[in-house]
Amino acid sequence: VVYSTSGDFPVPRDGGYKNVTISALGNASCNGDFSITENFTNSGVFNSTITGNVITFNGASTQTISGSGLSNLKNLVLDNSSGLAISSGTLNIEEVFSLTNGNATNSSATVLLQSNSDNTAGQIFLSSNSYFGNITVERFIPTSSQGYRMFGSPVQLTTLANWQDDGIIFSGFTGADFTSAQSGGYTNSYAYNESQASDANKEDGWVASDNISNSTVPSSGTWIYTDASTYKLSVTGELYLGDQSISVQKGGVTDQRGWNLITNPYACNLDWDLFYADNSSIVDNAFWVYDADAGNNVFYSGAGGGTLSNVLAHSQGVWVHKNSTGTGNITFKQSHLTTTATEYVKSTNGINTPLQIKISGDINGFHDYSFIKAVSSATANFDQGLDVIKSFSPMPNYAPNVYVISADSINLGASLINSNQSVDIALGVNVGAFAYGNYTLDFSNLEQFMIGSCITLEDLENGTIIDLRTDSTYTFPLIASSINPRFIIHISVDYDINVTNSSCFNNTSALISLTGNGINGSYFNLLHNGILIDSIVASLDSVSFNNLNAGVYSIQTNHVGSCTMSNQDVIVIEPQEVVANFQLNFDTLYLDQIAEIETNNNSTGSSSYLWEFGDGTSSTDESPSHIYNSQGLFQIILYADNENTGNCTDVTSKNVIVMPSNSLSVDQDNSTIDFNLYVANDMILVDFSDYNSGFKCMVTDLNGKILWSKDFQSNIFSEFRINANNFSSGIYFFVLNLNSGEHLTHKFYID
Repeated sequence: VVYSTSGDFPVPRDGGYKNVTISALGNASCNGDFSITENFTNSGVFNSTITGNVITFNGASTQTISGSGLSNLKNLVLDNSSGLAISSGTLNIEEVFSLTNGNATNSSATVLLQSNSDNTAGQIFLSSNSYFGNITVERFIPTSSQGYRMFGSPVQLTTLANWQDDGIIFSGFTGADFTSAQSGGYTNSYAYNESQASDANKEDGWVASDNISNSTVPSSGTWIYTDASTYKLSVTGELYLGDQSISVQKGGVTDQRGWNLITNPYACNLDWDLFYADNSSIVDNAFWVYDADAGNNVFYSGAGGGTLSNVLAHSQGVWVHKNSTGTGNITFKQSHLTTTATEYVKSTNGINTPLQIKISGDINGFHDYSFIKAVSSATANFDQGLDVIKSFSPMPNYAPNVYVISADSINLGASLINSNQSVDIALGVNVGAFAYGNYTLDFSNLEQFMIGSCITLEDLENGTIIDLRTDSTYTFPLIASSINPRFIIHISVDYDINVTNSSCFNNTSALISLTGNGINGSYFNLLHNGILIDSIVASLDSVSFNNLNAGVYSIQTNHVGSCTMSNQDVIVIEPQEVVANFQLNFDTLYLDQIAEIETNNNSTGSSSYLWEFGDGTSSTDESPSHIYNSQGLFQIILYADNENTGNCTDVTSKNVIVMPSNSLSVDQDNSTIDFNLYVANDMILVDFSDYNSGFKCMVTDLNGKILWSKDFQSNIFSEFRINANNFSSGIYFFVLNLNSGEHLTHKFYID
């Protein structure tokens, strides 16, 4: 297609183009998805207008993007093992440039990963493929409190000067906006070196920047004090590709040692859980980011707890904690990349929601969090790989901290305790000399934490005890003479409640079981949304509610225990619905060429697959290809499943026609007559333009045998119909022989 006007860009019914050319006069707006099998040339303007729009390059030989124009795209997908060559023009990508198959090269075009608002940024998803040539990567930094921020660059050979060009004001070193003399010796940019820290204070590890040409590399994140302003950081150059190995170290044995400030090395979001699976022997299962509004480091922990998601954004500097003394290497891999945050979180029972503890005061807006999570495998001591070491505020004189103290005296930001045992948990709080005053502890997620247990908070300084099941906040004065640890959380287990979640979406396979000493003979009511759905008398000190859907339940009982069951939620979850869906690169293949079909699996909620190709062969690959060796009509069937194989299967299918030769389908581009053929409602409908001379039409099988024919001396109508019930399922040709000598052929099939 050659587009040389202004307005909506057409999307073909089958979604595919060979070549697309936008002329210098073209100003196209496209609100759909389409694919290109050859080349894209833009000398005008092309705009993808709808979030999620995708343009896919899926040809068989090397494809090109060229022209002097501007292309504003949402998503660009390369699915061509021969690759994509970008040679000229400006290519702005707002969402994802995904190299799912094949490499991309850029010789002299401007390729930009855009970022225009908070939490959104263009990404390049590389999988196992590569991008060669320059690319510009943006990262929008929203307004926050004046304070430090943690930055990183996913582009090679960048320095602080690249961010200075974007409005970051530096001070205190050579090349900065303000020299050391002008800033009174104050430096606002730092890296971190764990080997310089002390056992008593990790803050000794800060290394001040000394030149605007200091490198910004993934192995050393950058901590910069900024104004309360909005920034758009921009770096241009070659990307970091392939595995990226970063050395981390721990120089001492205390929990103040082992902190390393690093950066996500890729211009794409990274799934921490995938990263940690490959690096669990080196670092703790958590990453930390400084929040200027909180005055503290906030974190995500795959073991449980944290205010961040498991997605580590590109250009983000983070703290990681090495879990043993010495030096080791962590490895980032392109296989760890992700383009979206994971919204759906699986759990094994209803007690997996972490208890969140927040401390805030009336002195300033700074605050802090700690977390407690209950699992069956934890102990009261520090459990390597489960518990998360506390990262204290880098502003200790102003920001409060709250932390859990393990039985072996380790300060924790996230503590995992045993879900089947009663336990007392020491809770420490502190603040520096410039922020003494009144503080409040807020406890969140109590309804879903340790169901069936009593939870109380004891203030060791004044003896106050509150029931957290009925009162989730506690306010107290915090001064220099306050004892530490200040609090004990007492958890007493009355019942052991376990949930078996639904195996499939929207089914009744879930169950809730409850066991406890001395409950034999007591009744237990199960309520869903306040409505009684079952009542059971306990036998052998256990109760089991079966055949449940996903949802939030509550339990009532006449058994008198040490604490009430009210205000406690039992949560049953379900997996995502399995929906089988796929696309084919062709619906017609030819035996005189390579009759190979390629599948593109678009199923959701699934993890295992079975393909049947209609010729007796099958595959369990996610998106297989298949070669046919005989002609005919074949049905390709996809069975998609989640991890509960055989229970949640969804099925879909598509037909593919294999023809003996491509020459049987006649090109009608230069014909004096157009006609179309449709099969519907047991009829074959032939629709054609006016033609005043006689013609003959026939239906043949693949071997050319005439199955139906009719002569017309003149055309006095524009359509006629043939009863499809006269034919069995299969592939046919409709042949139109005009008196003018033209012979037109239309292939069709009846199912």
